Parts: sequence; structure tokens; C-alpha cells
Amino acid sequence: MNENILITPSLKELIDSQLFGILSSCMKEYPYLNLMAFIPYDNYKSLIFATARETLKYCNLKEHPECSIFIDNQRNQSTDSFEAKGVSACGKAYELITGNEYNKITKLYLKRHPAMANFIKSPTIAVFKMQIDTYSFVENFENVTKIHIS
Repeated sequence: MNENILITPSLKELIDSQLFGILSSCMKEYPYLNLMAFIPYDNYKSLIFATARETLKYCNLKEHPECSIFIDNQRNQSTDSFEAKGVSACGKAYELITGNEYNKITKLYLKRHPAMANFIKSPTIAVFKMQIDTYSFVENFENVTKIHIS
């Protein structure tokens, strides 16, 4: 069975083409948004990102692991209304502990984001694995596809 069949080619292309997304974590009664470098992992069932432990987003995620990452390909042009694609990936993020999976993930992260080598290798940095529950994918302005992963 091919597990990639759950992800449409257009969604896969969008995720693969973008290096950054907007992470939304819970800060008391408000969302807290941050631009984050990410990588897809485990046949798009997870997204990986990293942050310093001394940040609000780290504290937010430790207290409330529910989060979302918005990824899009808009170019800030008037044609974006009909040409841009976007996806909200919703799920729960957990800090990875050093080990085999952690080592594998950090190698993949550095392959996609080589300029972040010093950042990801710092002992003050936490690597999070966001397990996706649902992707809400929008293309052609109003065509919405919901993909349930778990």
C-alpha cells in the first residue's frame, strides 16, 4: 500500500516547494504566530521544526501541544487570489529527545536548511515533531480539500 496516496500531488508539491511556514501556537487566549523553517517527514504525516527553548513559542508548545502551520506560495501579487495555494496543517507538536530518530531528523533538516547548521546543533535548541491530524488545502481561490491523516 502506498501511504503517499493520501496526499494529493498538488499538496505535496506545495509543501516540498516551500522552506518556511507560519506556526500558530496557543498563548493564553490568543494565537501566537512565528515564521518557521520546516521539513516534511514520515510521508507527510509530520512536520519538523526547531526553536530555542527560551522563547514564547517553546513555552506555548510545551503547555499546549495543539498547533498549526500555514504554508503557502503567494507572491504578494494581485493574481494570488486565483493562483496561490495554501495549506493549514493542524496537529500536535512534541519535543524530540536525542536518539536515533532525532539524529535522522536533524540530518534531514540540515539537508533542506544547510544555513541553519549552527542553530540546529546548539544545545539551547529544541526540535519538534508535529504529528498532523488534518491538512486543509486551498487552491483556485475557494477549492478546499480536507485530508485527515490520523
